[in-house]
Amino acid sequence: MLNLKRPPTERSFGSIHRFNGPQKNAIIRSNMGAIQRMLAGMDRQVAGVLYAVAMAAVIVGVDFAFFRNRFWERLAVNIGIVLVFAAFYFRFLRRP
Repeated sequence: MLNLKRPPTERSFGSIHRFNGPQKNAIIRSNMGAIQRMLAGMDRQVAGVLYAVAMAAVIVGVDFAFFRNRFWERLAVNIGIVLVFAAFYFRFLRRP
């Protein structure tokens, strides 16, 4: 007669296995590393979006406060603001 019982450290429910002991700890550690890498990438994306929103807010604020009816001056200042934000990004925020 065949013994179809599983070892005592492993229980199954359908095709999903629950492990106890060192196997469980190894699985949790490997999953936590993947989750931390995923969240780090998401943090960088959120920071980039917030940086772009801050730049847009500065541009719109300066446009309405100082250059409402002056097209060429407004264009030149907007380009300057974008260049300053780009320089700050490449100097301090870009990944080394």
